[in-house]
Amino acid sequence: MSNAPFFDLFGEVSEPIAPKRTTGQGCESCLRYKDCKTPKFPVYGQGKRGILIITEFPASGDDASGTPLSGDAGAILHRELRKHGIDVYRDCWVTHAVRCHSRDDWRGSGEGDSKQTAQAVRECRSKLLGDIAQLRPTTILPIGPLAIQGLLGDRLAGRMSGTKPTAFIGYQIPDQDLQAWVCPTMGVKYLLQMKNKRDIPKFFARGIANAVQKIGTPIPKTFSEKDVTVYNDIRDFTALLRKIVPGMDIAFDYETTGLKGHREGHEIYTASVAWGPEESVKGHACRLRETDSEFMAEWTRIITDPEIGKIAHQAQFE
Repeated sequence: MSNAPFFDLFGEVSEPIAPKRTTGQGCESCLRYKDCKTPKFPVYGQGKRGILIITEFPASGDDASGTPLSGDAGAILHRELRKHGIDVYRDCWVTHAVRCHSRDDWRGSGEGDSKQTAQAVRECRSKLLGDIAQLRPTTILPIGPLAIQGLLGDRLAGRMSGTKPTAFIGYQIPDQDLQAWVCPTMGVKYLLQMKNKRDIPKFFARGIANAVQKIGTPIPKTFSEKDVTVYNDIRDFTALLRKIVPGMDIAFDYETTGLKGHREGHEIYTASVAWGPEESVKGHACRLRETDSEFMAEWTRIITDPEIGKIAHQAQFE
């Protein structure tokens, strides 16, 4: 692991050049490494507190010096983390969604909407995930949309298709695959562009503060078969549902016979619900082999009661 300087996703870039492409993959498909001073920017920092910062790409100044987060935008992140007693270079590792600085595609807000940018993020993802496997961070801070896309983009499929990277900003996600808290924030370059809007720096600062609170916090356990009670009799499941009252928070889910389970010809095959303190959540599921009016009345009561908090993936669909 190199202890060389950092990277910065926030620097200004101008005068775009024509992108170079080959029919290869990885670095030979992108070729940005041939046009920068610090190619394939190495991971930087000591990581003493297990924090991995992922920025979008090296800024021009970072590329020239070999030190990431060295400009005005990087100073914002340094300052916010210092408020919580965290030194970026001592306590964190820093890497990028795109490892090589380039003048291609970096003229706008950093949203990463060009084909060239999207390709660069894809080509660098294996390196990013490889570093995570080696470093085993416990807290990951993707800073900006490109960083979020680099970390999570390969999983935005199926029912997650069409989800924008910005949808995750401000959340603290207990990622079971990475065994780390993933805490995405808005890009600092974007923050600089919006510096006249007072609420945005507050939102960024709050996101950093919430992420810091997760340092050292164990990832919640995943369910196993022994954590879930399966009801074959819908009447028993209905009796359980009567225990859910206003003021409670529940998680719920359906399994359907098709991706568009609300369409004619499809059915809800299983309904499941869980609640309880984080350390003792118990799941309950019922196979809906019959239509039952009492069950439907209870389920409708729970789903429509605004005093019962609901957690669900794609809640509007559920």
